Amino acid sequence: MLWGIGWWSTVALSFAQPIFRPWIASPWEPRIGAATFIGSDSLELYLGGYVRLFGNQGQRWQVGAEGFTISRLRREAHFKFPVELIDYYFGVDYQRAGTTLNIPWQLRVRLGHISAHVVDGAFDRLPSFVYSQEFVTATLRLIFAQLHVLSEIAYLFSVLPAQLDRLQPAVGATLHLTVSGYHLLAGYRLRNVGIGGNRFWNHRIVLQVWPPALPLYFQFSFYNGKSYHGMLYDRTERFATLGVFMVP
Repeated sequence: MLWGIGWWSTVALSFAQPIFRPWIASPWEPRIGAATFIGSDSLELYLGGYVRLFGNQGQRWQVGAEGFTISRLRREAHFKFPVELIDYYFGVDYQRAGTTLNIPWQLRVRLGHISAHVVDGAFDRLPSFVYSQEFVTATLRLIFAQLHVLSEIAYLFSVLPAQLDRLQPAVGATLHLTVSGYHLLAGYRLRNVGIGGNRFWNHRIVLQVWPPALPLYFQFSFYNGKSYHGMLYDRTERFATLGVFMVP
């Protein structure tokens, strides 16, 4: 449904592509897919999406809503996958694109909420408590041909447990290449988090292969740092995964 007022128009509940392309090295992006942990019986399941609410026809800015979950499952016999952990995200964002000093850029400002829970597959092994974040995040991408440089600052204005520090900056980069019709993406994200006054560095490396004419892409990831699952927020994890995801 299209309607306009003056120089701008809006598209209601459109599934158009976002202006700000997802940061592939961040786990906190809407996507659909699954990944298996290399060398363990754990799996991760991602379910979610992004909806454009309104914006201008020139694709220079838009407002949208997003929601997704990240679930950790355990692989067992007889094709059973007990869910151990699940994190819920929902929020709204403002996206804008432009060019300054001949450098294209994209900006995303998010207002979001995260809650985390222990599920039936881990009640007997993991403690359960209230984990909740309400936050605002600003992420800037600078585009230098195939190399995208990203910086981010998150401010948690409401948080449980209280020992989580309010400011969480991050930096990183994404490299885009095309070889024989295959899109190859390599991403890195370095995030600094605070727990009880101590600061920790979280590293995530992601490699993606997008084959031509397929609605799927394949991903390898490596993570080292404090867990991005809320129920494990104070635990250090080190793992690699292989996954398959739907092309958004």
